[in-house]
Amino acid sequence: MAVGLTLVLFLAGFFFLRGGELERSFERYEHRHDGAHQPLDDHDWNWELGELEKELVESPNDKILLGRRAHLLMERKPDKALGAYRELLKKDPKDPYVRLHLAQALAVNGKFSEAMGYAAVLLKEERALETLELVARIHYEQGRFRSCLTFAEEVLALEPNHPGAKVLERYSRHGISLEKKGQ
Repeated sequence: MAVGLTLVLFLAGFFFLRGGELERSFERYEHRHDGAHQPLDDHDWNWELGELEKELVESPNDKILLGRRAHLLMERKPDKALGAYRELLKKDPKDPYVRLHLAQALAVNGKFSEAMGYAAVLLKEERALETLELVARIHYEQGRFRSCLTFAEEVLALEPNHPGAKVLERYSRHGISLEKKGQ
């Protein structure tokens, strides 16, 4: 009985996900759940973006699709990701992950003041590791090494082996030593 039910479910799934949908559904699952996202090559990146755009024509308000598009754009076109994250933020202004990703996109695009505005609000709500690291990176990019060091140390207190925070801590200490020497 169990084998028959499994076969029926498999066949139903096969016919439902025919025409390449099965492969794409696995790709989407791996893309979101593998934990170690590998950057796509140009062909795959363009294909994935094209597929997302097609799906968004049918479901223009789908937050998951909009989020995937914005994330994908961050890999190659961070300036375009800003618009995508802003669009997503309009749909759900309270979502902390959207605000965090928008702040990250702003920082990548050199809009540090605006990024800090979003990050400051997020820090008031919760001192999450990702936000702390973002603030440390922004402070580093602005040459504010002491502030960067403070936030990097806070990240390391939460996660002692955090690679990004270790690098920021080391670079900040170096920046502070150069400041002391007057260089």
